[in-house]
Amino acid sequence: MTEWLIAQQYIISVAALLLIAIEKWLPGKIGALRTYQLWWLFPAMLLANNLPLDFMPHSTSGITNYVVGMTPTTTVPTSFPFLTMWGSVASLILGSVIIQYWRLSRSMSERDMTVFGTKIKTSEKVSSPLLFGIVYPTIILPADFAAQFSTSQQRLIIKHETVHLRRGDSLWNALALLTLCLFWFNPLIWLAVRAFRMSQELACDETVLTNSTKEVKVDYAKALVQCAGNNAYSSSLYPTLGDKKTMMKRLEMISTPIKTNKRITVVTMLAALVLLGNTALANMPSPSEHDDKINMATPVIRIDPVYPQQALSENIEGEVVLKFDISATGKTDNIAIVSASPAGLFDESAKTALAQWQYKPRIQGGKAMVQKDLLVKLEFRLEQEPEIVRVMPK
Repeated sequence: MTEWLIAQQYIISVAALLLIAIEKWLPGKIGALRTYQLWWLFPAMLLANNLPLDFMPHSTSGITNYVVGMTPTTTVPTSFPFLTMWGSVASLILGSVIIQYWRLSRSMSERDMTVFGTKIKTSEKVSSPLLFGIVYPTIILPADFAAQFSTSQQRLIIKHETVHLRRGDSLWNALALLTLCLFWFNPLIWLAVRAFRMSQELACDETVLTNSTKEVKVDYAKALVQCAGNNAYSSSLYPTLGDKKTMMKRLEMISTPIKTNKRITVVTMLAALVLLGNTALANMPSPSEHDDKINMATPVIRIDPVYPQQALSENIEGEVVLKFDISATGKTDNIAIVSASPAGLFDESAKTALAQWQYKPRIQGGKAMVQKDLLVKLEFRLEQEPEIVRVMPK
């Protein structure tokens, strides 16, 4: 898991930086809706970085040679502390949202209401409208919604939340939260989630106000300001209409006519496609790359064989060559004796030790690859300190 998380950092950082820059500088040039649509690039690049481009298990012709003395050695893995910390923080983030979800669900009205032809629920806990739920999202309004806003503002607010509902934004917000849980240790992801939410709200505003008069835009802006003034609810999964963090830019976009630039739009789209294509191509193995370079595996736990008592008492030295596979989890499998000298004396000790070895598997395209038919030679030597020698084929 640690290797997979680390393998994704370059791709997600590049995608996050690009999309943050687009959200900051281009909504007025290419339109808020198109800016929001460009966020498909993030999951697409993550998927491209993890495509199983190589379906065949790898093999290697190199032999790793170990000299076994009378003192066993063990290498201890170091990845567990990171995984523990990663899991703890991810659980805290997810747990806080689950608690918010539970509290909000308990505060909702039991019966649906219909406002301007749209089914909604009310809650005493919210002071600003929001979309609640993932699979079957519901619009939630403050209990005093009718008293807070004029009839025209109520229509605009319901239209705003309906746009979120029809566009499936609650699902995208859940995926953004999942991304945050996975990659919380990357500060760019926090900035990217914030920029994503901004793009989402700007795109929704643009859709609501398409072909609207100046008076309608002013009325809508007043409703946003009023929601921001009353907004006391904060959630990582359910952004509210009156989110104060996005308010200033939203008001600026409402008051400024958007003049889309076709050239900038085309260049931006092409750049996104080129970046996505390069991500997929970068994971394709080079035909000229030598198998030993591709398939090199590093043991993270190595248990030395026990020197057989018979060999010790008779002062016998020897060697065993074994063939084995490395699974996607790094465990050794399908262990077989290729040759042994003297025959049968060191075989069981060598096989028992190799069965306990743990390897760091080869990561390619974000996936751990199965490796087949690796060879290891264990040399049993008396009065010899353990050492490692890598013998590469000519």
